[in-house]
Amino acid sequence: MIRRPRSPLIVTVGPLMTLVRLFHRCPGFGADAGVVVTGELLALVCHGRFLVGLSCALYRKTGVAVMYCLLDSLPVRSDMDLSSPPFLPGRNKALDLLKWLAMLSMVLDHLRYVGWSINELYVPGRFAFPFFCLAIAVNLSRRSAAVIAPRVQWRYLMWLLAFATLSEIPYRLFMADATVLNVMPTLLLGLLIAQGWQQQTPVTRVMALVALLLGVMFQKYLMFGMAGVLLPLVFVLVLNRSLGYAVFPAVFCVAGNAWPEMFAGASWGDPISIGSLIACLIAPVSGLALLRIKPRFRVMPMRRWAYGIYPLHFLALLGLREVLRVV
Repeated sequence: MIRRPRSPLIVTVGPLMTLVRLFHRCPGFGADAGVVVTGELLALVCHGRFLVGLSCALYRKTGVAVMYCLLDSLPVRSDMDLSSPPFLPGRNKALDLLKWLAMLSMVLDHLRYVGWSINELYVPGRFAFPFFCLAIAVNLSRRSAAVIAPRVQWRYLMWLLAFATLSEIPYRLFMADATVLNVMPTLLLGLLIAQGWQQQTPVTRVMALVALLLGVMFQKYLMFGMAGVLLPLVFVLVLNRSLGYAVFPAVFCVAGNAWPEMFAGASWGDPISIGSLIACLIAPVSGLALLRIKPRFRVMPMRRWAYGIYPLHFLALLGLREVLRVV
């Protein structure tokens, strides 16, 4: 049996085209002299029993036609993770940009705790959490995650769980008077609930139900509360709809940031409180709009190493605060 290749393979179209046409006639297969087939596709062809449906997307780069084949419905063994390149033709630069903006917003928000009187940074800080939730929704809704039988995204969950645990100590050192956990547990529960909706299998639904119950029981210990736990699911529901539907995640953003002081301050005209409410309302629509553009500039890919930014930025800001106390 042929094992799963670890890297993309370039094969001639002739034999592969003949094989595929036995199962499904796709008009795109006769157009080019060559086809780039990822290791995942080759493994599926080798292991699969049927090819029920197949669609092709033509991707052109530097004048060379490259065909990436996406399998619509495959009753085959699905032990492969197709959620990241090279299965898709390149990274989503808009998604990477969204993640960088979320990180920047988070750091700006936490700069308020280093000793400077810059409470105005609370306003841009309201963009961080909804942007992170939107990134989760995008990852769960990728077409590449739907071409095989839905399954639990164990790797994604384990990374969130690991850094939720690792981040708690730096978080407590930096925010000694915090009454809630760091933001990672909220994102983890939100991921489980959204996954249960998006990938409806018995396992994912049970995990989603458990996450929902945990969120209800311990919401007072969760940053952004139950509204924050449900926000990734809300983004999944509106992700492919018109921007007008952004009003729904906006309501959850406001609910997650519903501090009595903020509403009281807004009632008597406090600019920071008013700005925070506006930021909560526009963060979802701005994030959704950003994902619909194609940045023409280079965006540094944000891969799994970026999880480490969260605990490390607490330590860096803690060190900065100690330096400022000395000087």
